[in-house]
Amino acid sequence: MKSKQLVYSVFLIGLIVLTFFGLGEDILYAQYGIKRWIPIILIFILVPFFAIMLAISIKNNQRVKNGLLILAVIMGPIFGLWHRQLSTQKWSEEGQLTKGIVSERWLGGRRGGKWNIKCEFKVKNTRFTTFGKWDREDLYRVGDTLTIQYAESNPNIHRILELED
Repeated sequence: MKSKQLVYSVFLIGLIVLTFFGLGEDILYAQYGIKRWIPIILIFILVPFFAIMLAISIKNNQRVKNGLLILAVIMGPIFGLWHRQLSTQKWSEEGQLTKGIVSERWLGGRRGGKWNIKCEFKVKNTRFTTFGKWDREDLYRVGDTLTIQYAESNPNIHRILELED
C-alpha cells in the first residue's frame, strides 16, 4: 500500500511543479490547438485525480486526506491567480500599446447572455487575436477601435484596456 502512496505522491508533486513552473508561455497563452488544453487537463483532471487517489490510499490521517481533497478543488483558482500575476508582471515590465479592431461580437451565456468581443491587432506585421472578453456595458461593435496592451516579447500576452476592471 505504501508503494501506491509513493507513486501518487511523486506524480502529484511532479504535476504541480510542471503546472506552475514547467509550462512555457506558448502553452500558457495558447488560444488554439492542443496546447490550449494542456493546462486545463493538468489543473482539472490530472492533479485532482492524483490528489484524490492519494487521499483514498491514506489510512488513519483525516487531516491529510482533507488537505488533498481541498487541493483538488482549489487548484484551478490558485492557478488562475498565479497566471494573472505572471501576465501583470509582463505588462508592467515590457507592456506596449497598440490599437485593435473589434473583429467578433457574440452573445454568450445563459438567461439573456452577455456580449463578448474579440479584437485583432498587429505587431511587427503579424496579426494577433485577443481572447474573448466580456463587454459588460455592451458598448462595442464590430469595427470599433480599442486599446490593446501586450508584452513586447510575446504579444499573445495581451489585454483590452477598455474592458479591464
